[in-house]
Amino acid sequence: VRSQFLANVSHELRTPVQAILGFADLLKQPEAGHLTDRQAAFLENIGESGRHLQDLIRNVLDLARLEAGRLGLAVEAFPLLDAIRESLRHLMGMAHKKGIRFVLAAGPGVSVIEADLGKVRQVLYNLLSNALKFTPDGGEVRVEVNARDLVAGGSSLPDRWARYYEIRVEDTGIGIDHRDLPRLFQPFVTLHHPGSEGGSSGLGLNLTKQLVELHGGTIWAESPGPGHGATFTVLLPASQGGAG
Repeated sequence: VRSQFLANVSHELRTPVQAILGFADLLKQPEAGHLTDRQAAFLENIGESGRHLQDLIRNVLDLARLEAGRLGLAVEAFPLLDAIRESLRHLMGMAHKKGIRFVLAAGPGVSVIEADLGKVRQVLYNLLSNALKFTPDGGEVRVEVNARDLVAGGSSLPDRWARYYEIRVEDTGIGIDHRDLPRLFQPFVTLHHPGSEGGSSGLGLNLTKQLVELHGGTIWAESPGPGHGATFTVLLPASQGGAG
């Protein structure tokens, strides 16, 4: 019942949000007339807030589908680095606004992954936007990607696949208290951090975890403590044929 309610409400919210974004885009066109710098800034804020609301609605819809067992994988082969670069490009405006530098480093052997492209993009977007949100102006968000072979014995990773990709998103942000780490991926848990731009919905990281696990992967977070940044690590199987 809850899943159906969330899905229905989310669908009802989508149309007015799309209308708001559509009219905001129309106002940017020359035919709409000249905008002052202040008006253009207001319009940009409307767009950013609308896109943020779109992301929240998408997260709620996907969580409802996951709860109902109706969210599957549309697997295809694609270059993992291309998906990461695309996610970085989409967030470049937010990073530029805060003076935050993106760094991407890839090890040898990182190539094609068999996964659901849309869901991998969603995982990347959630992690990168989270890092940007909790990193002060002038900081850095670093993405490291490596190909790993599973070492047999003593590993907590699933032993049904041997090759996987490790994606690490590391920031110079406000950090995480060690007492909060176990709760990060729980649904509807909101952690309020002094110095950040405000609390979150408590949906993004929980959905990210479920999307990673839907692929047969795993995710965890590490932080030396408040004021010392955080690192989120995702492990995804290179092939869904091997993960199933």
